[in-house]
Amino acid sequence: MTVLGQAALGIWMDIAPGVEDDFERWYREQHFPERLGVPGFLRGRRYRTVREAPTFFTLYETENADVLRSAAYMTCLNNPTDWTRRVLPNMRNVVRNAYRLIHTVGIGMGRAVITLRLDPMPGREDQLRQRYQGEVLAGLTRVPDVLSASLFEAEPVATGVITEERKLVGTMGTASPFLCICEARELGLIHHPAWKALTGPEGPARQDIVHGFTENPYRLIHALQRPPA
Repeated sequence: MTVLGQAALGIWMDIAPGVEDDFERWYREQHFPERLGVPGFLRGRRYRTVREAPTFFTLYETENADVLRSAAYMTCLNNPTDWTRRVLPNMRNVVRNAYRLIHTVGIGMGRAVITLRLDPMPGREDQLRQRYQGEVLAGLTRVPDVLSASLFEAEPVATGVITEERKLVGTMGTASPFLCICEARELGLIHHPAWKALTGPEGPARQDIVHGFTENPYRLIHALQRPPA
């Protein structure tokens, strides 16, 4: 299985110039340990782009979507530390959303991920779900270096609450209703003909079902997993 649990929180962002060292220390030394201390949080992963913005992608995997609106999580979000208060206003171009897992194919966590943010054409939501659960996810895992692929659907109610942390971040972009995450050994696969045949304008990942398709490749820079009980 590509992910732990049945839900995830995805965050794409850039950061202001000159604060990256402090930002990375905060994530490693405080933020990931804090989040993994919340019941139901299973693993946190942090990635950096190899291409264009958004520069960073963070993925939290949780037992289920209820964890992302739980009292314990809300307590964290409404009681930011001094370090958190210093860091969050430096985030730029933030997109943050909760997702529930629909379907996954393959096994493995790679050194890289490709996030495919999917905006379906009006009335094509069911067709998107069916096509990805069928030929698309299976096809993606046959591309060299792809270990697994998963489709998620947005749970906006889990991230719509205006908390103290949310106020510090400021304006956020709109998240896509669907997210496909591909785990990969490396990222050369995005140039492979088999990948392009699936994800190109005429490929089954896009043709006739999506009007917005954003492909972002990232390499892993840090991960923290909750110890087994």
